[in-house]
Amino acid sequence: MTTRGTSYDHLSLAELDVRLGSGEIMLSDLPKPLISAWAAWEPDPVPLTSFVLSDPAHREAFLYEYCAQGEPSLFAAVSHIWDSLAEPQDARCIKMGLACGTGGKGKMALVLMLRQFLDRFIDAGGPMPRAGEDDTIHTYHQAAMTHFANMAAEEAALVEYYAAVLNGAATSVARQSKGSES
Repeated sequence: MTTRGTSYDHLSLAELDVRLGSGEIMLSDLPKPLISAWAAWEPDPVPLTSFVLSDPAHREAFLYEYCAQGEPSLFAAVSHIWDSLAEPQDARCIKMGLACGTGGKGKMALVLMLRQFLDRFIDAGGPMPRAGEDDTIHTYHQAAMTHFANMAAEEAALVEYYAAVLNGAATSVARQSKGSES
């Protein structure tokens, strides 16, 4: 869809999204039908195969994108990980399953590991705080912001750990984490 009938005729919804995000265009400048179209628009998901899993930053970005796409991308994620593994793939998968406690052999170990990761990522931070009767908007806002910060930190730690699992180094990351808690 393009933005026909407005002064933004030449922009696709993706371009409009970028300009809205940068502040170059204000939402209040757009007509209601265009706002509705933009709000309903979703960018195409990033193909999981575009991540080079031998690169640490790509491994982490891959895991974040897998979480953004969710369970429907499980088999694409498993296939990409499998295709990226050096031989012996089966033994590497068993090691990954053992490292995160899910077990399994071959691709099934990857399925179990990724499902566990997604479940933990979704549950990160726990439930949102509820506003109490005595809470002001400021105190509730502060509690919510603290919750979001804690959630983001927990998600980042999960991504770091599972990226290490994908790299075959999870046991050393787990030992470091336990050592730093003492």
